[in-house]
Amino acid sequence: MTLRLVIFDLDHTIWRPEMCDLTAAPQLKPAPSNLSPTALKEGRTIKEGHFLMIGEDACMQVFEGASIALSEINRWKREGRNIQAAAASKSDVPNWARICLDYLVVDDGTVLAECFPDELVELYKANKEEHLQRLQEKTGVAYSDMAFFDDERHKNIVRIENELPHVKTYYVPHGMTREAWEEAKTEFGMK
Repeated sequence: MTLRLVIFDLDHTIWRPEMCDLTAAPQLKPAPSNLSPTALKEGRTIKEGHFLMIGEDACMQVFEGASIALSEINRWKREGRNIQAAAASKSDVPNWARICLDYLVVDDGTVLAECFPDELVELYKANKEEHLQRLQEKTGVAYSDMAFFDDERHKNIVRIENELPHVKTYYVPHGMTREAWEEAKTEFGMK
């Protein structure tokens, strides 16, 4: 068992808020003066001082744990390790999710779209089992070499545990955390 494919749900696993909670597409705008320190750190985009705003005083934000995990995967790839990150999302508004992928950055400065190569983004209405099966077909990675992070226990985590039992699942009800990433690394012997 070697960790070769790390699959993340997007809404409320990689970022917040969820696309279904938005009333319009996020807009790249200069930062208003009332953004919290957390939003200033977790809402960074490829354009310095600009954020993907949702309304007047809130922005899209990458969870700290997601930023840490993706930055580490990026580093491992640069070092020549055989590991990839993938996204599996059944977003109602995939074009809004693409905006987030194209503009939000992680701690190492990499835009999310570069963390998740286009061919490893499953972004359409389907169950997570279908998303993971397609990712397995595309990559050839064994299910036992996959980790899957998601915030929806009954709809997604339990379904994958039942239908694809060799995939190691991680339930992250409050978004991706450093602790969940550390747990995965430990279970795959990657400390």
